[in-house]
Amino acid sequence: MESVVWYRRISFRLFMVTALIAFLPMFLFWNYSLAASRDFLRVEHADSMYTSLYGASLMMQNLMDEVSTFSREVSRDQSLQSVVEEYRTAVAEGTDREAARSRISLILNEYVGQMSSLDSLYLYFPDSKSVVSMIPGAKEIRDPEEYVADFHDFYYNRMEASLEWRVLTAPDGAELLSFLRPLEDSRNCLLVSSLKNSAWKDRLAFLGEEDASYLISGFEGNILYGVSDGRELSGAVNMEGPYGQAFDDLSDSGSYRWQSGGKTMQVAYYNSVESAWKYLMMVPESSFLSDQGLQPGFYLIFAATGILSLILSNLILNRSLVQPVNLLGTYMNASRHGHMAPVPERKQKDEPGVLFDCYNAMVTRQQELMDEVNIQQLLREQTQLNYLQSQMDEHFLFNILNTIYSEACHEKAEHSARMLLVLSKYFRLSLSYGKEKLPLNEIADLLRLYLQLQKMRFGNDLVCHLETFPGMEQYVALKYLFQPIVENAIVHGFEKNPGGHTITISFRAEEDELCFQVEDDGKGMEPEALEQLREEINSRKEERETGFALKNINEQICLTYGERDIMLESEAGKGMRVLFRIPLEKGV
Repeated sequence: MESVVWYRRISFRLFMVTALIAFLPMFLFWNYSLAASRDFLRVEHADSMYTSLYGASLMMQNLMDEVSTFSREVSRDQSLQSVVEEYRTAVAEGTDREAARSRISLILNEYVGQMSSLDSLYLYFPDSKSVVSMIPGAKEIRDPEEYVADFHDFYYNRMEASLEWRVLTAPDGAELLSFLRPLEDSRNCLLVSSLKNSAWKDRLAFLGEEDASYLISGFEGNILYGVSDGRELSGAVNMEGPYGQAFDDLSDSGSYRWQSGGKTMQVAYYNSVESAWKYLMMVPESSFLSDQGLQPGFYLIFAATGILSLILSNLILNRSLVQPVNLLGTYMNASRHGHMAPVPERKQKDEPGVLFDCYNAMVTRQQELMDEVNIQQLLREQTQLNYLQSQMDEHFLFNILNTIYSEACHEKAEHSARMLLVLSKYFRLSLSYGKEKLPLNEIADLLRLYLQLQKMRFGNDLVCHLETFPGMEQYVALKYLFQPIVENAIVHGFEKNPGGHTITISFRAEEDELCFQVEDDGKGMEPEALEQLREEINSRKEERETGFALKNINEQICLTYGERDIMLESEAGKGMRVLFRIPLEKGV
């Protein structure tokens, strides 16, 4: 037996397999556990981010409700409405308005003192393009000053509703979150309530923990307030950036992962329906997944368990598999040199035991096959002798028929002579130099000769029709499939049912198949007898009581062209139709 290279030996391969069996599941389990724990942390952190955003929205909503309620009370103040009308009348008539303006500033200043979160209150008069506030040094600003011009442009071109929250520039230049509403009973006067930045920005500082970035914006993307890397954000949200997906999603809240520049960020958002603001937060995953890695104890347990598993598994596998395989290899190598012998029976009924049994069965079967080969060789020789003898018998019969035909002509038995001549032609064409397949046109000629013999017997009582198709000479088929069906139609349909009868034989080319059909108007068959005949002809059972010829034809068709059935149709007293299809086969 040839030696096997060490790295191809089964013992080495088993060592590697057991190493994989021991280490791979542990590694996959660790990897799965790590992935599962990270997914859990992501979900947990997303919930935490949502809670923070929702808390920020509630805080802002409460503050906004307070300011909205307070500004409504201010707008309904009759004394304020009265002095506003005095101010507008003085501006319209060009008279002294300073007293009215002072009273407005005084009233607004008193109201600001009532709410600690307010920074300032001021009024905008669109018709006179003027701003009146309680802010020292900016108590009245009039056109054409730049601040009034900008505010006038905002009022007519960018203000979207009569009640609206916006970050606006106050008269003193500070950027403040402001609530705008018209003064009641005076639609041409706008009341602006500006919040202190400390009243709301400081309350949002908790959103910036753990390296988080956050922003508040309108649904259209205009940033109300935001912080990223310690810098305040302004302008519009970049829809191609990390927050773009939040604006595409119409759900109330959600979270997703966003990757850029080798960093993975977790983004969460909450849509506040009450304020029509979006609250968004973004946190790098490294800030809450940094502790999810392998611990030193895991390496120790992993290595110890793996080594122990390798030792035990190799000891077991070597005894139960390697040694039996080597023994089997020895016997198989001996059988290769002609010394076939069964392997000693293995007591353990395991896989090697099954291999031993299979090998012993193979040795026994091989001996039987060798005996069968010898027997088949003898049968082939006998079959060849029988075939040669049958050829000699057919030629002998052909020669005898010619001799009888000559004698009949000599005795002037003309009818018998004609029958013998036709039969002689039939046998000569049928012999065809021992070929099993003939062109279809020659098969049709065989049927014509056979029908000619039957016409000599039945005379005018038998009418025959033979239908062919052009180009039949290009195709070949087994020569013994056709005549027995025609013979059956005449023998079983006409002989016991005297009188005039018609038989129609047709060859048709249907796509790539030959359809052969024989139809007669003989006595036909009862349904029960027809069904029994179909079963016997097309079944694969050896036993049969009727239909010997059709059964033999069906077996030849199945052996030569694959599984196919002969179709039979008949009614009692209305004749019978027999049909089969075989592939069109081009002749050589």
